[in-house]
Amino acid sequence: MYTPNHPVINQHSVLADAGWREFNERLWNLTSEELTYSPRGENGARLDVVTYKDKSGRFVLPSMHPNWHMLFHHTNTDQTARIYRQWDEVSKMMVADMLATGTHGRIAFPAEISDIRNWLWTGFRAYPLYTIMVDFPYSIEQAESTTRRRYKKSVKDGFQVQFAKDPADVIPCLMGTEQRKKFDHSLTAESLKMGLELMGPDKFRLYVAYAADGEPASARLVIMEEGGIAYDIAAGTQLKYLNSGATQHTIGHVLMDVQQAGATAFNFSCANIETVSPAKLCWGGQLVPLHGIEGFDYIPVRRTVGSFVRLWRNRSRQLHAKPELPNPENVTNS
Repeated sequence: MYTPNHPVINQHSVLADAGWREFNERLWNLTSEELTYSPRGENGARLDVVTYKDKSGRFVLPSMHPNWHMLFHHTNTDQTARIYRQWDEVSKMMVADMLATGTHGRIAFPAEISDIRNWLWTGFRAYPLYTIMVDFPYSIEQAESTTRRRYKKSVKDGFQVQFAKDPADVIPCLMGTEQRKKFDHSLTAESLKMGLELMGPDKFRLYVAYAADGEPASARLVIMEEGGIAYDIAAGTQLKYLNSGATQHTIGHVLMDVQQAGATAFNFSCANIETVSPAKLCWGGQLVPLHGIEGFDYIPVRRTVGSFVRLWRNRSRQLHAKPELPNPENVTNS
């Protein structure tokens, strides 16, 4: 069911912004569509969804995109049973659409979509996902002491966080994390310039922590719309600045800056990676579950095989060694 009073509901979502949609279309060679499911006409319940399709016409979730934008509008009633029935009707229409069109990979739903039974009953696979949400108003004092110390160290050492002087300054920071984590954001200075042109700097926000000598040390791409949630999209820190506090300085600045700009909350966009999640939770946010939906193509099969391998390796490791507690002093999230 859709939870109308969910604390992270995003009525004014930048994920539905025309510029953001075009950015994803150009970057990933996709097509976005606004779909409306209203089985009883304009006076009945309605589900609005912003979707994406690949060149084969299958529903997909763009890379680095937190989740599909979905809004369920029920009729003027507070009767839970009636709301459930209305959600059942609109969600069945969406499921039928996804069956007819097909899906590729995992599609994440927003956290307020709590009832995915029609997808399960149809044969889709559900996958638990998590994000970390920092609600506003927020103060840096809500962060853990280790995080605050690193933040203050960066300030003391002369680092300054601001909007990127040049989108190209973001790239070496992203590459630093890509090389360590062995993945690719697929972002370039040109694509970041495109994002700025399509959305403007108020919505497509490029933050860079500059060292005292002016070198880019850490960077983040955040998207937001006034009155809605701000989303953490991409982040990176150059290797030589990992222990400088530049990462924490950047995050702290971002949290305060988007709050001042009118965001209602900050979504770290992912807390599914074991080595990254602790560094996001240390800012005092809430762990929020959401649902991922998968059909059956090679991507879910590959993930299933990968899960089996990880389970087997971890079981073998557990039998031969005692688990070690993580050292918070060595945790970074970029």
